[in-house]
Amino acid sequence: MQHISRTDVVHPGEREKMPSRRELNKQIQKTLYVPFIGVLGVLLAQSVYPLLDRPALSVLVIVLFLLPFAVHIVSAVRKRLAANIGLLRRVYGYCGAVLIGLAASLGLNGWLDRAPVQFVRTSIIQKHVTRGRSSVTHVLDVSSWRRGRDEEHLQVSSAQYRSAESGQQVVIEVHGGRFGLPWYGSIALK
Repeated sequence: MQHISRTDVVHPGEREKMPSRRELNKQIQKTLYVPFIGVLGVLLAQSVYPLLDRPALSVLVIVLFLLPFAVHIVSAVRKRLAANIGLLRRVYGYCGAVLIGLAASLGLNGWLDRAPVQFVRTSIIQKHVTRGRSSVTHVLDVSSWRRGRDEEHLQVSSAQYRSAESGQQVVIEVHGGRFGLPWYGSIALK
């Protein structure tokens, strides 16, 4: 037989007070910032130590960033926000922690890299611009020097982009990375 305490009993005419959506969102507000901090850390690490394998990393970062928001929206639409508040806090916290860990790993991969620098000579296959809402990314596609790859996609400054021509030779400063994640430094047009 189950024991029922006085606090578990709802008397006729009384309704159990459910927290408002604003109160629920306030409960998860602190964990809400954690994924944003992680993404900013990844962007900072990538700007200082740009990885050669950036597309795979971008997909992972996007999934880890959007997953908590998707769970939040589904919970709100299903009117289960109050019941799922603990789950939401964990999902925001865990995804944010993984993003922060990824940012730290990327930064340490470049900062602790003591391997000798390689200077690789290759040629430009093509160049293109990717436009976002508030950003423009200039990319050079170059012939790859790595086994199993045809080309590498390297972000460059707008000045380098304007100076670059298809078929032109370039010398790329390549670093092995402390954790085996190769990244590139300067790019010199020849």
